[in-house]
Amino acid sequence: SVSTPIEEVRKIVLEQKVKELEKSNQFIKEQLRQEISAKLWGTSAEVEASFNDDDVVQKAVALLSNIDDYYAILHVNDKPGKK
Repeated sequence: SVSTPIEEVRKIVLEQKVKELEKSNQFIKEQLRQEISAKLWGTSAEVEASFNDDDVVQKAVALLSNIDDYYAILHVNDKPGKK
């Protein structure tokens, strides 16, 4: 079947809208989780809900979980408790 230029434009626009929605999907979920947490449990819960999606927080947790990397960044040779 032969499509008209208008049908082609509609198809292209629809494809672009689907791609934009897919890109925004994670952001929308994060925002909803934070908003719902704020409404149900308050501001501190809203902030806490953002931690799972925050790359900086995740990096800090990973760093603090690895004592050797932690002290290497601090340039500390002797760790507490070691003699």
